[in-house]
Amino acid sequence: MSYITELCPACRSVLCPENEIRDEGYATVELKPEAFQSAVKQGCAICSIIWNKTEQQAKTWFQTLPEACIKLEFDYSSIEPKGTSLFVYYTYPTSDSFDILSFHIIPADGVPRIEPSTSSTSSLTAAYNWFQGCCSTHTNCNSKIFAKAGWYPTRLVDIGHKESSHWRLLVVSEDGISPQSAPYMTLSYRWAPNPKPILLASNIDEFRHGKPIKDFPQTFRDFIVVARRFSIRYIWIDALCIIQDSRGDWEIEAPTMRFVYANSICNVAASVSNSPNEGLFRSRDIDKLNVRIVPCSLYSGKEEPSYIYEEFWDETIPEAPLHKRGWVLQECILASRVLYFGKNQIFWECLTRRKCELLPNGLPLEEPSRRDLIDLLHQADTSNSRKMSDDLSELWIRYVNEYSRCTLTNPSDKLAAIAGIAQLFQDFTGDEYIAGLWKSRLVEMLNWRVLMPRELKSLDYRAPSWSWASTEGDLNFEVHYDVELPELVDVPLPGPFDVRLPELLDVCVRARGPHNMTGILEGSITLRANILVVTSGGNQGHDRYSVFDDTGRSICLEFYPDRLNIDLPEGDKLTLMHLRPKWGWFLHYLVLVEVFVPAGSEVQYRRVGYAFPENEKYEEECKDEYDYFMSRSSVENITIV
Repeated sequence: MSYITELCPACRSVLCPENEIRDEGYATVELKPEAFQSAVKQGCAICSIIWNKTEQQAKTWFQTLPEACIKLEFDYSSIEPKGTSLFVYYTYPTSDSFDILSFHIIPADGVPRIEPSTSSTSSLTAAYNWFQGCCSTHTNCNSKIFAKAGWYPTRLVDIGHKESSHWRLLVVSEDGISPQSAPYMTLSYRWAPNPKPILLASNIDEFRHGKPIKDFPQTFRDFIVVARRFSIRYIWIDALCIIQDSRGDWEIEAPTMRFVYANSICNVAASVSNSPNEGLFRSRDIDKLNVRIVPCSLYSGKEEPSYIYEEFWDETIPEAPLHKRGWVLQECILASRVLYFGKNQIFWECLTRRKCELLPNGLPLEEPSRRDLIDLLHQADTSNSRKMSDDLSELWIRYVNEYSRCTLTNPSDKLAAIAGIAQLFQDFTGDEYIAGLWKSRLVEMLNWRVLMPRELKSLDYRAPSWSWASTEGDLNFEVHYDVELPELVDVPLPGPFDVRLPELLDVCVRARGPHNMTGILEGSITLRANILVVTSGGNQGHDRYSVFDDTGRSICLEFYPDRLNIDLPEGDKLTLMHLRPKWGWFLHYLVLVEVFVPAGSEVQYRRVGYAFPENEKYEEECKDEYDYFMSRSSVENITIV
């Protein structure tokens, strides 16, 4: 990458406004298609990105009529400590749709050395320098806030010294490690169908005697290259360190995942690999890397070389194949240091900084994603309250929403793959974890819906119906904290009415193990809540259902089923349990159906979905629905399983 001075006259007039400092500003430029195309050919750092955003977009620009006018709108503002945030708005000439590009502009502090592969000496040296700098200077990262002092996994893989051609499996309690405080690294990667090698009860002795490194899949071999560059002798890979055909070993090891990653000296993420055979490293086209150096005077008053780049972290890491895997969320949250191997460059994130090869000294305008978590856990640790704070509860919900968009090979892992984060929250808050929800916030956390339900891969029980863990699909929580929820009594809301919030009377969860993190066998909650019994009028199309109360009045509901293939056939009895309104008169319901119980037993219900009146957006109609519901509903004790 070299110092690129190519800015077309239009873009240069915005970034270099006559050597004048601009804290903020707005500018509009208009280009004829010929001038726009010429700017792209000359390599204008901004116009080229707009033109080549997608292959289809490039074709669209090329087909623009000569007499058309291309309008670019620039909105910029200063950012600390020194830099500019720039938004570029543009409209497609063949339609009314528009798009936005978001750039950061900061002083250039040299040209990083970028070689054609992420396996290059310069790439691994940059990664090692980040690692060393973090270990020696970052207080937060070395405080081991997530870790447990002196803890080691049950098993580790010994890769020997740099010249060793074999690896062997250690049982730490029997074999020990040398020295006793030696660090280990972990690997986050995607499994493949029928993976090999894996640890089995039948081959554990063979693994302990040692096997050739050359027989490993490519990702494992590349991981060893990185570990040796970091002078780390011990590694942990789940396929090799957990006995894969032993349920007993799995139930022992699964609850330790929090400490496996939290105690790791560094976690390596194979972000763009779909299987262990694809490796960590990638060849790359250096010219396509999207950081450029351009002249800019906006933040300093004088023209100086500046990096201009799009906000590529969120476009690169979360969207990579690895990060669609459910287990990876907690692996990358719990590890204090993560080294991501991407398509075009290596990324670094610790508890203190984010870095990448193109900006090796750090992404100054982006904070690590776990900064909020650390601050909130510290606050919880110093509080005597066993109730989770609003902010920490919202962070948990954010993690669950993100987790719901990921997939799991084994559906039974739904709670296990997030249990490490749950243990962390529980240890710092003292709150009780209830099958994916928190006891102090359980009533509020019932207010979730599945936006894009997926087919259940297995009908095996894994969580009660009121837990999001019983579903598959993208989630959305409707939790609002604008009104304090004291001991679940009548709470006045804005407007001439009161609403009874559901009151938690009892909760019972039974699990295989000594805690409720995983292995849920059954669970129920008993609430005192407003309910209305209705009869389904059937699907009216587009998941709109009509229901009728006992007077024959019809209500049209927008229904969100908890999973695919849930229907509310005409004539079925349903129970609508009122949840807290988002605001004002808006009604949200859990949709419940009775479950079969032996004669003489207490009636129980199962959640099948989430609903609200179709006309929710119209305030007057919502008020009418609200008033009617309150007049017809009754306050009952209701048990949901």
